[in-house]
Amino acid sequence: KEKPLLEPLAAAVDAAGGGSATNGEAQPSGEVQDIFAALDAIEDPKIFDKSQCVPAEKRDAMIHKLWSVADADTDALRAAYDPLIDAAVYDGNISFWLWRRALPLLSDDAERARRKNLFGLLVDNQSGLYVHKRAGASMNEVGLDGPADGNPSGIVIFLFGWGGGSRADMDDITAFYRKLHPKAVVV
Repeated sequence: KEKPLLEPLAAAVDAAGGGSATNGEAQPSGEVQDIFAALDAIEDPKIFDKSQCVPAEKRDAMIHKLWSVADADTDALRAAYDPLIDAAVYDGNISFWLWRRALPLLSDDAERARRKNLFGLLVDNQSGLYVHKRAGASMNEVGLDGPADGNPSGIVIFLFGWGGGSRADMDDITAFYRKLHPKAVVV
């Protein structure tokens, strides 16, 4: 029987003492270290089958190229980012490695301000808003369910589906919230 991914990752974090430094780069301190330890566990072939992965040297070179582009040059950022997105279609680990490199953008306001365009590209792609011609490059469905009489109460409930869910997959939970709050708007 196959182990769930989170159990070995949690064990790897514990074994690493809550964090590690990798690739000779300085790593942020505190809770962010746990994320680095979990990402280090992805390198363990007992935990993750890497047969479909982009070779680490190529992946690292692509990510380094993206980070070497001046943040003000948005066309060059997109040109460096698009091959990573294409590779991520076949190797989902690309996203892990991108966000691993981007962790300082999440934890350091000055770094995020310095790299605001790069950060925007990462967030737009993660949320399905990045415009790119590739497989699956479209925004997820959005539905709006208002009260039958057209007079909303002012309550707005946002539902998010994860893991490839469709709007139809949310019908049961929408009905649940509709019973709880008949005059709410459910998005």
